[in-house]
Amino acid sequence: MRIIIYIWIFHIYIFNVCGQKELVYSQENSTFFTNKYYFNTSTKTFKHEFATDDGQLWYGSGSYVVRKRKIVLSFKDSDRQLNTNFYYCNEKNKFLTVFFFDRKDNKISVFVKYNDKYYYPDFEKIIKIEKKEFKEDYSPVIKIIHNGKEYDIELKKIKELDTLEIKGVIDKKIIHFETNFVRELRYKKNKIISLDFYNTTKNKKVKFFCSSPIFISL
Repeated sequence: MRIIIYIWIFHIYIFNVCGQKELVYSQENSTFFTNKYYFNTSTKTFKHEFATDDGQLWYGSGSYVVRKRKIVLSFKDSDRQLNTNFYYCNEKNKFLTVFFFDRKDNKISVFVKYNDKYYYPDFEKIIKIEKKEFKEDYSPVIKIIHNGKEYDIELKKIKELDTLEIKGVIDKKIIHFETNFVRELRYKKNKIISLDFYNTTKNKKVKFFCSSPIFISL
């Protein structure tokens, strides 16, 4: 009975320490790459990002549950989980403004496709689309095209939508989406342990340490 109570207390601390909503675990000894898990304790969701120095990225997202001493990750349709921000205005703007940013908040050149028509950025890397182009489509789906890859973005409430900002995985040269599978990670104190899926070490397992150390003993 006592061990169950300890595990319950440990679970509360590891995913709610100091009121944190996001916990970041980084792989140790990652000099030429970054391998991180981001856990949102409010929504019970996660993101995984493994980026190499040659511009490649392995990206996954989904939901998680904690079972005993394991974190069970359920990877969803990660290729649809782009980091998008939608801004609405009270006045009905005639134009939709679209921005694209890399990870360092630099604007990048990307173009948009809708109903076989292409929309290109101006010299300031901004795309402006007249809303009349969407006609009576209340929630049109546009295609974002970057480095030969296409991403679908649904524009909900297009009549009130003013600005669309996209930042995240599309700045990498090659993107490998981790989609629709389950992965288990073992955790102990302030670290989680995983198999080495990406051959980053000579060992079969790697350790990830939390940016905010947690010193709880079972």
